[in-house]
Amino acid sequence: MLELRMKILDKYVDKFVLTQSNRTFQGKPKDLVDKRAIYEKLGDFKNKIILNDIDGSKFGGDWSFNYE
Repeated sequence: MLELRMKILDKYVDKFVLTQSNRTFQGKPKDLVDKRAIYEKLGDFKNKIILNDIDGSKFGGDWSFNYE
């Protein structure tokens, strides 16, 4: 779905900002998607992609809203 959305929006945007975290919204640990895999899948947009990784553990707390 992301690839389809990027194809539709390509002529309207300068950059696509993709952000991922090592924690779920509920604070559970999860693996990050490998950046090389993202570039391989979305290679047509390589010059427009900005990738951000966020360390979700620094938000702390037990409440899901702390991760929002």
